[in-house]
Amino acid sequence: MEKVFLSRRNLESMSTADLISLSDDYGIDIPESLSRSFIIGELLAVADELDDGSKKDEPVELSGDVERENTLPVSYNETSVHVLLRNPAWAFVYWDISESELERIEDDFLSDSVFLHVRYFKTFEDEKPVDAFDIHVPLSDRERYILLSQVGTCFDVQLVVHDDQQIRILAETNRREAAPACCKAVQELPNRTEDMSELRKLSGMEHLLHEHYLNHRQSFS
Repeated sequence: MEKVFLSRRNLESMSTADLISLSDDYGIDIPESLSRSFIIGELLAVADELDDGSKKDEPVELSGDVERENTLPVSYNETSVHVLLRNPAWAFVYWDISESELERIEDDFLSDSVFLHVRYFKTFEDEKPVDAFDIHVPLSDRERYILLSQVGTCFDVQLVVHDDQQIRILAETNRREAAPACCKAVQELPNRTEDMSELRKLSGMEHLLHEHYLNHRQSFS
């Protein structure tokens, strides 16, 4: 069993999966949608408690089942954005920003000017989106879950920085097909009377919607 030091530097060098695993070892319940920064903050809070009030930056020696040899780097020093469909209702977006690009952002923009620009299209050939919206993300974040809309049949995500004077597209994903019937189901709250087909019930959508409603009420309208 390798010894792990709960310092900010060591925690930031771990992959998200290792952070979640380490949190489980010390009894911290981490929902899937939480960001890396929140998980690291919770682990540092545990370090403070175990160190009996010592400074947070001092490493605290703890034992944990984390294989550091397989830890992925926090950044590959490239600017890119990618999207994966976690299920028919949610998309997982992850991105990276190179050091040189970060320096340009800090020089030319405010620190809170990074956004995910989500666009919906009727077809893969359309140039003009039928809907679009921005999701503000902290400069330190590298991943985010997005609740898919029922608008359009495909979507893409752009990583952008903008303020009142200028906008810059850092990277963008390929267009991904959405599932209109499943996305429509996102709007069906448990207290609505619209019938759900047997096929969709067998797919697990009914249970998925119930869990989303319990844990993400703010996403429904």
